[in-house]
Amino acid sequence: MVTPRYRTIRERRFGLRDVARLRSLNINVGDQSIECAVKSGFVTGSKVQVYFLDNQNLYPKPIPDADCEDDEKKTTYHLTFSLLDHAALQLMMLLNWIPDIIHCNGWQTALLPYLMRCCNNYREIFAQTRTIVHLHNLRNQGLFSTDLAAEIGIEQIEGNENSQPLLESGSKISFLKGGLNTTDLILTLNSSLLSEICSTETSIDPDLMQAINNRRDELYSFQSGIDVEKWNPSQDTHIFAQYTEEEFVEGKRANREALLKDLDLPVEPAVPVIVINDSLVTDEGFKLLKDAEEELMKFPAKFIFFGVKDAAREKLLKSWMKKHKPKVFLVPSTDEKSEHRLLAGADMILIPSSIETSWLYQMYSLIYGTVPVVLNVSNSFDSVVDYTADDVNGNGFTFNGLDIKKMIKALKKALTVYRNDAKWEELCRRGMRNDFGWTGVGAKVAELYREIKDRPPYHGQ
Repeated sequence: MVTPRYRTIRERRFGLRDVARLRSLNINVGDQSIECAVKSGFVTGSKVQVYFLDNQNLYPKPIPDADCEDDEKKTTYHLTFSLLDHAALQLMMLLNWIPDIIHCNGWQTALLPYLMRCCNNYREIFAQTRTIVHLHNLRNQGLFSTDLAAEIGIEQIEGNENSQPLLESGSKISFLKGGLNTTDLILTLNSSLLSEICSTETSIDPDLMQAINNRRDELYSFQSGIDVEKWNPSQDTHIFAQYTEEEFVEGKRANREALLKDLDLPVEPAVPVIVINDSLVTDEGFKLLKDAEEELMKFPAKFIFFGVKDAAREKLLKSWMKKHKPKVFLVPSTDEKSEHRLLAGADMILIPSSIETSWLYQMYSLIYGTVPVVLNVSNSFDSVVDYTADDVNGNGFTFNGLDIKKMIKALKKALTVYRNDAKWEELCRRGMRNDFGWTGVGAKVAELYREIKDRPPYHGQ
């Protein structure tokens, strides 16, 4: 790994060491020679070596993941990250270690594949090295004035065989576009990003979308993992009673009863508890809930809202609580402990929106035997398989579009199954059997590494 050594990274705490021949390096970035030092350390608990690029002027503190345009702010971010990319390549050359694959994270490192393929200093040396650009978002792409090309270390701005610019987006240089046009493979674990890419109504920059569309065959996506030690009902110290899949019935009942008593709500086994995490609800999703008030209140269920930060939403939900208690309850403030207890004590979680963290909560809820009722976005990230469409593999209930009738229909289906103890128990247990840890994701990425290593290098359209 190669990363900036920001001032916040303490040498003693992380065991950073000087490397004798890397104490003073001159990194060539275009016509400039920038003095740096490189320190060495290891990823905590592993033997993965990390090289920290040290330059006090360019790496004083971590930089927000923003577009970093230079025009008005007069920043040096173009140099900050082009130095990182040039330094990574020159460091490998200095160490006489040419890797099979370079995995580039975000726009900050996406210039590297372009440099490898288009700059004379690197083209021949890294001819057999493959690259992966790992997309985290497309809102920020590293946009800088084309006047800065020389400072970024670009000899000339290349185009493809159709004379379409590889690096330019409008009148700007785009680090991310350059990477997408020259990398061997594109990877994302970001569910909401994949949804946006697949959407016909995307607001992604047209130049960037064109670059992605040109590389559809090299775009890979996997469902991200969760911390299965933190989110695990069998060892969760926050919840009222720990439980495994085998102890599901007793454990779920204990957590449910304790939660309701803690909130001073009546314990009614025949009435399911449905939680709604407001932080997962977009404005459109909240409008859907608001418009569906009359229909929702007809259900023999308790709706517990938590994670509410917006004052207007809180005011409305308090009015619901007053009007419909004990059918509606608002948890005014939520810490980590109460969040875990709500998830363990609920029978269902209603998620009427599609944002990145909603996929995480789909996984959390399934692991805790809490059945998700969610807005369906047709992509490979969705953890929830609709039970009514597939009662063999189904683990939750989905509805398409921000439509009251469709959401109510999905809830009705969930309530019908809830009334059948045997079917409901099997449905919950099925969710708990999922493995959402990072081990499986790592294996899939490793398989991609093996596949890409055996491919011929990508030379553009």
